[in-house]
Amino acid sequence: IRTWNVANSLLHTPSRLLTGTRMKNIDEAVLIFHSWVNGYFHWTAESLSRLEGVERYTQATGRQPKVIVGPKINSFQRETLELLGFGSDELVHWDAAYGRIDRLVVPTSRREIDPGNPSPFAHEWLRSKLRQQCLDEVDTSQFADRVYISRNDAPTRRVLNESEVLDLLKPVGFQSYELSQMPV
Repeated sequence: IRTWNVANSLLHTPSRLLTGTRMKNIDEAVLIFHSWVNGYFHWTAESLSRLEGVERYTQATGRQPKVIVGPKINSFQRETLELLGFGSDELVHWDAAYGRIDRLVVPTSRREIDPGNPSPFAHEWLRSKLRQQCLDEVDTSQFADRVYISRNDAPTRRVLNESEVLDLLKPVGFQSYELSQMPV
């Protein structure tokens, strides 16, 4: 799967990046950029959860590797990295055709229970890191106790009769939210 992931990333890399003459030189880094990271699930489950390994590496070595991300990252990627303590100084936006990394840190995805799926322990680590940070920044009293997550703005897997569903849910206290319109 990892080989396919790298190959697929190259296929989706703009040709100007592959044919350019720019070269990056980085002392120590971890790569979390791949072709599917623009989706929230893939970013969270496959990229951010691997940062647990980076945390353990840093604790063991005392060294903090730079984090290689794509040429442009979107708002939820930037926000989650900031919440995890990776500011813009710790990020390398990969926009070169090739480069040299003296020490590449390669954390794998934990898969203790079901080898085909990310570990619930890795997700618990990520949850514990992000939850308190988010709670410190957001007044949760502004949200309803009963939540309906709308996919109205999604290109796929939409609820065709969402307005009828909401007509039934609102009288019993549900509030609809479009997560793409909200911070993490």
